[in-house]
Amino acid sequence: MRTVMTTAGAVMGEKSGIQKITVFRGIPYAAAPVGDLRWRAPQPHAPWQGVRDCTHFGPAAIQTEHPVGSFYETEFYQGGVEMSEDCLYLNVWTDLSREKQPVLFWIHGGAYMHGFSNEMEFDGDAIAKRGAILVSVNYRVGVLGFMAHPQLTARDGHSGNYGLMDQIFALQWVRENIAAFGGDPDNITIFGQSAGGGSVQSLMTSPLARGLFRRAIIQSAGSPLKSLGGSMTQKMAEENGLAVEKIAGCGLEKLQKMDPMELLRIGREVLAQGDGLRFRPCVDGYVLPEDPGTVFARGDAADESLMMGTVTGDAGTFGLAGGDADQRAAAATAAMAKARLRMGKAGAYVYHFCREIPGDDHPGAFHSSELWYVFGTLMRSNRPFTGVDYELSLQMTDWWVNFARTGNPGEGWTAYTEQHPEINWIDKRGSMRSIRSLPQADAESDAMIERIYG
Repeated sequence: MRTVMTTAGAVMGEKSGIQKITVFRGIPYAAAPVGDLRWRAPQPHAPWQGVRDCTHFGPAAIQTEHPVGSFYETEFYQGGVEMSEDCLYLNVWTDLSREKQPVLFWIHGGAYMHGFSNEMEFDGDAIAKRGAILVSVNYRVGVLGFMAHPQLTARDGHSGNYGLMDQIFALQWVRENIAAFGGDPDNITIFGQSAGGGSVQSLMTSPLARGLFRRAIIQSAGSPLKSLGGSMTQKMAEENGLAVEKIAGCGLEKLQKMDPMELLRIGREVLAQGDGLRFRPCVDGYVLPEDPGTVFARGDAADESLMMGTVTGDAGTFGLAGGDADQRAAAATAAMAKARLRMGKAGAYVYHFCREIPGDDHPGAFHSSELWYVFGTLMRSNRPFTGVDYELSLQMTDWWVNFARTGNPGEGWTAYTEQHPEINWIDKRGSMRSIRSLPQADAESDAMIERIYG
C-alpha cells in the first residue's frame, strides 16, 4: 500500500496490474452534494484524520442505467455500478517514483445523463506506464447535474451547470494536489469523448476554467461549432426545471429534499416529453457566458494546444448523415480548426478514426469505439480484436500521451494549418495517413462556419 498527502488528508492507494504503477480510487475531491448542497456549486471536502483507504472506486452519479442487453450496456457497462448522490470522487494512476509527469484529466461521456469514471474501457495503466498520470472524474449528471430553476437562478444569479462546476472544481483539486502524486500542475491536458468532449469544449470557453489546463483533446463531440445538443439558454433550462416541478406536484423546497431516485424517475418523464438532452449545459452568464459553439466559431475559445477528432459513426449519431459518412464527420472537426485559423489562432491536430472494429453485434467505427484503443484496454473487451488492433492501440495511447507531454502527437502527424489543411486519417485497416484533398469535407466545414460566423 502507498500513501500520499492531499490538502484534505492522507490517501492510500495500491499497486496496479503494472509494476511501479499505483492507483488511487475514489478520492473525494469535494463535499457530498447532498442535503443543502443539492443544486449548489461544489464545496471543499472536510479534512479527515489518519489515512483514507482509496483502493475502491467511488459511486457513480445517480443515473438511469442502460437496459441489460442493450448495446452500450453490453459494450462498456456489463452489470451496472453502485450509484449515489454522493458521487464527487476521482481516480489517479501514477508512477510515484517520477516527478513532473504530464497529467491527462479524463471526462467521461454519456449524453450528460449517463456514465462514470470507472467504466470497463477506462483504465490508467497504459497511460501511466508511458510516464503520464491519468485522472478520471465523476460529476453530477441528468436532473441532479444540469437542472436549472428560476428560484435557483434568483438565489445564486445562475443555475443549471452543476456538472460543469464539478469538473472545474476537480481540475482545481488536481492543480493543488497532483504534484504530490508526481504530476506537473502546469501541464494538464483535459480530454473527453461525446458529452465529455462537449464538456471539454465548454471548459475551453468558461472563464472559471481559464488557467487550469494547458492542452485539450475533444473526441466525438459532434460539430464543435454546434454545442452538443444545441445551444440552451438559461430560460430554456429553467423551463425544464419547471417541468420537473409540475410532474412532481411540488415546489423547489420539496424537490430539494426528495429522494434522488424519485427525482431521477421524474427527470425521465421530462426527457420523454421531447429532446433527450434537456438536461445539459446552458448559457447561464457565469460558467458559460456564451454558447461554446458560437465562441469557437468566432475564434475566441482558449488558445491552448488542441487535438480533436471524430469516428465514422459520429456522422449518424450527430445527424451528419448523407453522402460519405467519413467526410461529413471529418468536416465537423475541420470546421473548428478553420475557425481558429480564421481568427489568427494556432492550428490544431485533427484526426478521423474509421478502423473497422471487429465483432458481429455492432462492427465498424461506431460512436465510442476508439475508447478501447486510446486507453489500451482491448483485453477487457469481448470483441475478437486482432494483432492489427493491438498495434493500433499501442500507437494511439502513445499519440495521446505524446500530445499531453509536448503538444504534438508524434511522428507522422500534421497540424491543420493554412499551409497544410490536413486531417490525420486512421483508416479501416488501422493505418494512419494525412489526407488533404477532401472536397466534400472542405465544403461542409466552410458551410458550418458561415452558418454561425457569417
